[in-house]
Amino acid sequence: MVFDLLREQLWYRPFAGVYIKLVVMLGKCKQPEKAHELFQLMIDEGCDVLLSDMDSQGIKPNTVTYNTLIDAYGKAEMYAEMESLLAKMLMQHHCQPDAWTMNSTMRAFGSSGQIELMEKCYEKFQAAGIQPTIRTFNLPLDSYGKSENLGKMSAVMEYMHHYNL
Repeated sequence: MVFDLLREQLWYRPFAGVYIKLVVMLGKCKQPEKAHELFQLMIDEGCDVLLSDMDSQGIKPNTVTYNTLIDAYGKAEMYAEMESLLAKMLMQHHCQPDAWTMNSTMRAFGSSGQIELMEKCYEKFQAAGIQPTIRTFNLPLDSYGKSENLGKMSAVMEYMHHYNL
């Protein structure tokens, strides 16, 4: 309620620090549903707020920061924002995508039925030298299963078996 009043003020600008402190507080108070709702609100108001707050304080976001935000955009089905943030991450010299980044983008596209985009993500990350994890292979298996593409499911399983994954 207090936070809603704050947000109604003309001078209010989203500040990631406020959101993060409130999410932590809600977690400590055993209110995960409200914490999730607040985190979703932060996404809706723009995860870039977090990055600009960090920048204004001289803090450089790392791979974990970007991965968290990329994953949040993907779960919110905000694909353009997810891809834009990934592009920003790629321009950073101090942090590079990893298997978590690969899995987050693949999960976002695969779970929404965008199989071709999921496959393109996998190819791009592979070409960049990022090593997949067992979780990486479970994502297309799940997506192919839901789309009833048994041929591709079988191909992934054969690949996993061949490489003892």
